[in-house]
Amino acid sequence: MEESGKKVTSGLPLLMVGFVTLGAPDLAILAFLTPKQLGGIGVTSWFVLTFLWMCCLFGLVLYVCKTFLKVSGTKKDRLRYSRRQGMLIASWVVTLGALMSLRQLSVQDVVITGLLIILIELYVRLRWP
Repeated sequence: MEESGKKVTSGLPLLMVGFVTLGAPDLAILAFLTPKQLGGIGVTSWFVLTFLWMCCLFGLVLYVCKTFLKVSGTKKDRLRYSRRQGMLIASWVVTLGALMSLRQLSVQDVVITGLLIILIELYVRLRWP
């Protein structure tokens, strides 16, 4: 794509690279270390790494599905919506995982965080179409 003399690149390679580079260490940490060995900062870092990895994973899956189903107009729009929705889904999953690891998860938390994610999506969609 050319736009005003500059080459425009998509963010899809970034999603794929992020998925591979963030997923491998995250799974290795999960397989070989316990939360007690990681400590407080390590567990927090692991949740941040998991959030970033899941953002890439869900964004990539949504982009492939939207491309296959021919949803959204342009490639740029599909990628933008997929990244945003992937981030929202990843934040919901990681939040529920964090609550579950603290043994604080209840049905109300699942419903409330789900409603919060839906409200954020509606606000962003109505604010910035």
